[in-house]
Amino acid sequence: MINSAAHPTFLPTPPKSWLGRHPFNRAAVLAMVGLLLAACGGDYYATPIFADGHWYMAGDANCVHWTASPNHITCTNAQGKVDGIRLPMSKAALDQMMWEDYLVEGGPY
Repeated sequence: MINSAAHPTFLPTPPKSWLGRHPFNRAAVLAMVGLLLAACGGDYYATPIFADGHWYMAGDANCVHWTASPNHITCTNAQGKVDGIRLPMSKAALDQMMWEDYLVEGGPY
C-alpha cells in the first residue's frame, strides 16, 4: 500500500492556451463571434412575393423594402433610398422558378 503522506497527489497544471492566460480569453472569443456575425449578416436574396394579383421578385439588396402599386412595386435599399421599380414576373418566369425550386427541394410546394 502506498503512503499518501509520502506520495502527494500529483495534479498537473493546465496548459496555457494560445488565447492568453485563460483557455477562453473573452476579448478573443467576442472578436471571433463578431467576425462570424459580420460574415453571415447582410446577405439578401430575392424571393417571390405576391402583391396586387401579381408575382414580383423582391428581398435582395436592391429591394429590401417595397411598396406595391397597381402594375409594379417600388423598391428601396437598406439605406432607405428608392432603387427603382420592378415589373411583375411573366407566367413563364414564374413557372421556371417554381420548377427549379421543385428540383432543388425534391417535391411539390
